[in-house]
This record gives sequence, C-alpha cells and structure tokens, in this order.
Amino acid sequence: MATDEHLLLSLWEQGQRRTPLDRSLLLLWGCTGAADAAHWPLGRRDAALLEARVRLFGAQLEATADCPHCAARMAFTLRLDELARHAPPAAEGLEVACAAGRFRLPHSADLAAALADEQPRLALARRLRVDGDAPLGEEQLAAVEAALAEADPAAQIEIALACDACGRGFEAPLDIAECLWLDVARRARQTMDEVHDLASAYGWSEAEVLAVPPVRRRHYLQRVQA
Repeated sequence: MATDEHLLLSLWEQGQRRTPLDRSLLLLWGCTGAADAAHWPLGRRDAALLEARVRLFGAQLEATADCPHCAARMAFTLRLDELARHAPPAAEGLEVACAAGRFRLPHSADLAAALADEQPRLALARRLRVDGDAPLGEEQLAAVEAALAEADPAAQIEIALACDACGRGFEAPLDIAECLWLDVARRARQTMDEVHDLASAYGWSEAEVLAVPPVRRRHYLQRVQA
C-alpha cells in the first residue's frame, strides 16, 4: 500500500523518545494534520487513529494477547473497519452523570495532567467534574470510570477472546495508538533497509532511493539480493 515514506520516517524519528500519550498525538498530527487533537475526547482521537491505520496499512490487524488465567500467548486477527462500526465515538460535548456528580469526557491533555499527579485517577476525576462536590473515594471513582467508558466506547475498546490453551474467556484492550506506532516503526525500518541496500549497491543517496517508485525499487532490490 502506497504511503508517504518521508512522512513515516519523520514520524518514526520524532516518536522515538516520546511518551505513548505524546506519540499518539504526533501520529494523529502526521496522519490527519490535526493540530488540536490534545483537546479531542479520547474516543474521537482513537477513532481517527484507527481510521488512519486502516488507510495506511489496511483493515486487517494481526495481534497477540496473553491469557490472564494461564499466561498462554494467543494470536488472533481483527478487522479494524468492523470494530470502527461497532464502537463509534461519543458525541461532542457529551457529559455523564452519576452519584458523584456530572463529568465531561476526558481529553489527552487531561490524561497528561493527571499522570503528573501522585493520585492520577483522583486528579483526572476532579478535572472532569463539571458539577457536584461529593467525595471521590474508590467506589465513586469506579462509578465515574464506568460511566465514562459506557458513554464513549471508542475510547476503551476491549476484544472478547477465548484462550486456546485453557479455554477460559477474557477481554484484551486494544491500544490503537500503539498498534499504529508499531506499524510505522516496522515500515520505517523496512524503508531504511531498502535505502541501505540500494545505496550500497548503486551509490544513491537516501533522497534518490526514495524517489524511485516502490514497484521499480522492489525490482532493483531483487537484483541486488539475487
């Protein structure tokens, strides 16, 4: 599938030392041009990342998960386009209500601020609360988190699986930002390997190698590697 190799190489280079949260925003900016994604609800952010992954690398995703019951690793295949249809992002401006008050949906900027706090769950709930002053103990925090997850299913996609080894069922979270990052990194390394092989064989610069269309480049690589 055709991709902008210069863009993928740049994203891979810039994302090396970023936190997963910052990297997800970098990928979103690179793939969609969104400059304000730090203030998007998480479901909208992840839906856009999922769409970008389908566009760049296809709808099929080969994944693995470790069974929490017996620790066996199992491989499975996902269709990301089908997941997107079943987990749409919540409407903009949606708020949820529970016994602890009324809360807005979290953004990436909220997560970044909460993660810097000694009690991130509590800090996040306080940032999101728009009405109410009830104490936020463990029970209340759990209720808030459950209400937010139900309201914005695209923000926390869980894959229902049955372990091949022990037969027990479990749910595995899908981190679409990490999946997209791994694909970008894999493609960047592949591209750099191609640049290395062709530059070594023909004396071309990186820019000259990348200027060769991928189909013709594969034919040159076949001759070099024969």
